[in-house]
Amino acid sequence: MNIEYIAKGSNAEVLIQAIIASEIGYLTKEQFSAIEIECNMIGMG
Repeated sequence: MNIEYIAKGSNAEVLIQAIIASEIGYLTKEQFSAIEIECNMIGMG
C-alpha cells in the first residue's frame, strides 16, 4: 500500500514538471496533452 502512494506521488511530480515545461515553452500543447493523458491513466490504476 505504501508503494502505491509513492507511485502516485511520482506520477503527480511528472505532471507538475510537464505543466511547468509547457508554461515556459519547452512542450507544445499536443505534447503536454499526451503526457497529461498518460498521467491521468496511470493515476486511475
